[in-house]
Order: sequence, then C-alpha cells, then structure tokens
Amino acid sequence: MVSGLTAPGSSAAAALGSEGRRGREERRKSTLLDLRQALLELEEVQKDSGKHLLPCSFTLGPVAKGHRKSGKTGGRISEMKQKVFSVLIVLLSGAIFLGCSPTPGSEEASSSPVPTFRIPSQQDMPPDIDPESRSRLPLKHREDLDADGQDLYDFFVNPASRTEGVMGPRGFYLYSTRAGRHLALANEYLRFESGLDARTRELAILLAVREMNGQYQWTAHEPIALEVGLEPEVIEVVKYNKEPEGLKEKDTVLIRYTRELLRETELSSETFSQAVKEFGEDQLVTLTFLIGNYVRTSLTLKAFNMQLASDREPLLPMPE
Repeated sequence: MVSGLTAPGSSAAAALGSEGRRGREERRKSTLLDLRQALLELEEVQKDSGKHLLPCSFTLGPVAKGHRKSGKTGGRISEMKQKVFSVLIVLLSGAIFLGCSPTPGSEEASSSPVPTFRIPSQQDMPPDIDPESRSRLPLKHREDLDADGQDLYDFFVNPASRTEGVMGPRGFYLYSTRAGRHLALANEYLRFESGLDARTRELAILLAVREMNGQYQWTAHEPIALEVGLEPEVIEVVKYNKEPEGLKEKDTVLIRYTRELLRETELSSETFSQAVKEFGEDQLVTLTFLIGNYVRTSLTLKAFNMQLASDREPLLPMPE
C-alpha cells in the first residue's frame, strides 16, 4: 500500500523563518536608502555639469543644461560615479539574494500537507545490471534462440508490431518463448483489441502500476495517458495516492475498485456492484484481466530490476 500524506514543519522552524524575513527586509531597506542618497547627490552634480552620468531614465529629476564641467566638479563626478556604481553592485547582489530567498507567504504555504513521495533521480546502475539490457538478465540475441524463439523475436522487432523492440518485458519473454508468446499476445489483445476505450485503458494501467510502484511502466505510460485524453488532475490523484474527489463517477469507481482489489483481502460487495453498474460485467472482467496483466509485468520488471534508459527521467514519485 502506498504511503499517505504528512504535514512537515515545526514552531522552531517557523520562528527562524520569521527572523530571516525581518533581517532580509531590513537589509533591503538599507540598500535602497543608500542608493537613493547616492542618486540625489549625483543629481546635484548633473545640474552643475549638464551631463548624464547614468542612463537618462535612471535619474530623479531633469538635468540643467548649458553648464561647463570644472576640474573640481569633474573630480566630484568621478567620485560620485564610483559611489553610485558601488551601490548598484550592492543592490544587485541584494536583489539576487532576495530573489533566491522564499517569497512572502511561501513559508505559510509550505506548512500545508504534502505527499511523502520523492521523484528518484537517474543514478548509476546497480552492479548486477547488464548495460545492454539494463536488467539483471542479458539480452537474448536472435542467433541464440531456437526456431520458436526466433519467430517470437521477429514478431517483436517487426516495424508493424505495436510493441516494437526486445527491451523491457518483451526481452524476458524470450527466456520462456512458449509462455512469452501467449503473454505477448494477451497483452496486445488487452491493450488494443479488447474494446476498452484508450482513456479507461490507460487509467487502469496507471492504477495497477502505481500500486506496484512500477517506475519503468509508469514512465512509459503517463505520456501515453496524456496523449489519449486522460486529464492531468486524474493522473495526479493516482500518482500521489489522493482521494478521488470531484472526478467523473466512472473514474472514481475504477480508482476505488483497483485500489481495493490490490490492497484488501477481499473486494466488498458495494465496490463490486458499483463497478458492474459503471462498466458492465463483460467490460469489468476485461479491465480486471488488464489490471492483472500489468501487476504480473510489474513483478517481472521488479525481479530482474529493469532500469530506465539513461535519457529518460523517472516520472513516478516513490514512497519514502
């Protein structure tokens, strides 16, 4: 079962955050006062010299014209330039510092409950992972297989195949080619030929994969789910194990059905009757087969520790 939600934070942390905000505000005010004072002095020099020492839009008033710059004034201008630009550097540094700090209200916002999930980063593969297959088992090559195995291999690499390639689950089917053929055909049927609409199909797959914490399959299927019209807010409910509130009734029933099916010892009569009402008996059986198909595949990928490709960012938050 996936972890729930927790609310981090403490009174000590809040006090420190309040102190930090006051300090930043005082430093900001001080820096702005220094800059304004420097600009006021510069304006006086500009009135005497008739020249702009900063970009024309960066003044506090009009510039008097028709005056010549004396040596004394020139020295004062040089001095003021240095002072103003020094203050500008300080202000810029302060702005960068303040920009990297929490914005007002962000501490309060962060005190609300957040999921106890983390998105894992791509790290070096474990030492028992084959670099070619990205799993604990090496890839089977066509020349290593018998006639049945070669037929199955050709099916997987055929450009007309809707699940092209021998990476991932298909690679493991080549270790048990007779079972692999049946499993591959069942997967093809359940995904593409069973009559399930694509949106419902992908929601059921994501639900099964989420319950199994299947990073490899989730990262493959979340983009597909978005492409076929599954709304991001529905995906978020599944991804972060939220209650299905405010969703379509059909989605809510499927979410509760799948979670109860995979988490509890028994499926309640109430949940079953709601599922039959929404999907009908035939489609519910097909959905249950599809859910079981992805649970089985998740177990296979877990056993052989299938890794994502190095250029794929993991999309599934894993429980802490």
